[in-house]
Amino acid sequence: MLFPKSMSYKAWAIVFSVVSLLITNVGLTQIIDYSVPVLMFLYPLTITLMLLSLFGHFFDYDKRVFVSVTAFTLAAAVLDLLAARFGCAFRPQVRIIGIGPGSREMITREACRAIEEADCLIGAQRMLNAAAREGQKTFAAVAPQEIADHVHAHREYRRSAVVMSGDTGFFSGTRKLLPLLSDCEVDVLPGLSSLACLCAKLQTSYENIHVVSLHGRAHDIVPEVRAYERVFALVGGRGSPRHQGDRFRSRRRSRVQMHRRAALPPCRW
Repeated sequence: MLFPKSMSYKAWAIVFSVVSLLITNVGLTQIIDYSVPVLMFLYPLTITLMLLSLFGHFFDYDKRVFVSVTAFTLAAAVLDLLAARFGCAFRPQVRIIGIGPGSREMITREACRAIEEADCLIGAQRMLNAAAREGQKTFAAVAPQEIADHVHAHREYRRSAVVMSGDTGFFSGTRKLLPLLSDCEVDVLPGLSSLACLCAKLQTSYENIHVVSLHGRAHDIVPEVRAYERVFALVGGRGSPRHQGDRFRSRRRSRVQMHRRAALPPCRW
């Protein structure tokens, strides 16, 4: 027997049977929940000890090698155990940054610093051309799901930054992107909106302006122009200023005054 002076074989059999019965009643899910952290702790130590034993003849089975390798592996194993048991897993840091109209001078200092610190910069290609520093890792994407998938697939980037045109809270893709990054540490940094820039250029406030987005969609804003004294329209694609001007002329809206704010040229860092 393994322990000749301890309990009898029959007693050990009863003990193991009762313990096994109790463990079985806990349920498979609970067993896995408790066993995974233990395995995460034991596997690295076991693997390193096996490798050291197999290749020990290269260093004459020096005890110092065994102790140093095991010590470093033990530290990593403890972190794996804590991560598996208490959910202390690494969470990527993501900053969603509004870069304003595209000029370097109009990007906030906080946004500039966040772009500089980012391991990977994500966004539309024209945003990357305007904001990325030389040699910086970039990924061109516009769809929120594609951006989120890239962040989750590349955990090697501890700090990722997503650049958005204008302000992150003004007709921005930020609203759809945030729910997809719920497992990340997210900071949202605002930028200058096109509305703020245009009103500053016209030396007027935007407190009583009706805002409508025509970006990438066909929409007739003539009813809004009739209903509101001042209307601001985000345009692009089928909603271009020329197209809207043609609508006003076709309906003889000669008293409509239009102001256009073109995008500023991109600036390299």
